Amino acid sequence: MRAVMSIGIVLGLGAVGTLAAWSDSATATSSKFSAGAILLHVNSKHETSTMTSLAMVAMKPGDSVAGLLPVENRGTVDFRYTATVTTTADSVLAPNLRVAAYRSATVINSVLAAGKVCNGTLINPAVALAPAPTSRNLISTARSLTVGASENICIQVTLDSSTVKPVAQGKSATVDFRFTANNP
Repeated sequence: MRAVMSIGIVLGLGAVGTLAAWSDSATATSSKFSAGAILLHVNSKHETSTMTSLAMVAMKPGDSVAGLLPVENRGTVDFRYTATVTTTADSVLAPNLRVAAYRSATVINSVLAAGKVCNGTLINPAVALAPAPTSRNLISTARSLTVGASENICIQVTLDSSTVKPVAQGKSATVDFRFTANNP
């Protein structure tokens, strides 16, 4: 009897062991991962644009010109931006040009300075341009823009009233504004 029971136990264990051969598995796949993008637009352009509102011929010492420059975040992440300014002016005219950027501003006609000026909040003190290729900080403290947001920056260029006329007379320049955006 004991022998028969022993055989039954061994056979029973063998039957249980074959049940463990059954198995199952499942897989879960994530959604797609994609990196965000910084897409800075200045004057409604992504790369290079011409700011036609910021031009003046026959400037005299003390004259100024101003124009609005829209800065937009058309990307998928918030960013912070800064701006520098450079000029093609020669070493005589460049130091006599003062450039300033204003926020929450509009362009108005000036009674004191021939031309137009910005009437908003000055972002940084006006900078005197340096001869090319040296750039100056126009907006040195980074400004934030959320996705889809924009702001108008008013740029004002003034020919310094203390400019010695014969030195800068007849000289000309173009001014380039370089905006750089980074993720906060």
